[in-house]
Amino acid sequence: MTLSRNTVVNFKDVPNSPAVRSFIEERCEQLAEEFPEELCFEVTIIPEGDGFTAHGHVTGRDIDVAANHDWENEAGKAADQIIEKLHSQLRKQHDKRLFNHRRAARNGQNKRNINAVMEELQDDHATEEAAEG
Repeated sequence: MTLSRNTVVNFKDVPNSPAVRSFIEERCEQLAEEFPEELCFEVTIIPEGDGFTAHGHVTGRDIDVAANHDWENEAGKAADQIIEKLHSQLRKQHDKRLFNHRRAARNGQNKRNINAVMEELQDDHATEEAAEG
């Protein structure tokens, strides 16, 4: 399977920082390797007072996750915090999807087993009644 990744880093009213941009792209690449769906990352760094806020958005197949980080004194720290929040939300959504599928399969299998046992009991009961009568 070919992984398609797109990372967009925006610096709104802030000078572009190649170090922060490469840090964000590297972390997004790590997230994309961990979650094999086709993902598109968008991270925006915005000045706020003496520090920075960050907004992140991840979209992909059956994925749409967004996060905000309120304030950090450095752009790199704000970027790190927003990517940690995105990672947490992606993990939560991934696990939810995976375990819901497994849980549904397990519950469906148990229902089939119970139904099969009930049918066997009914057949045995009918056979016993036929033998008696």
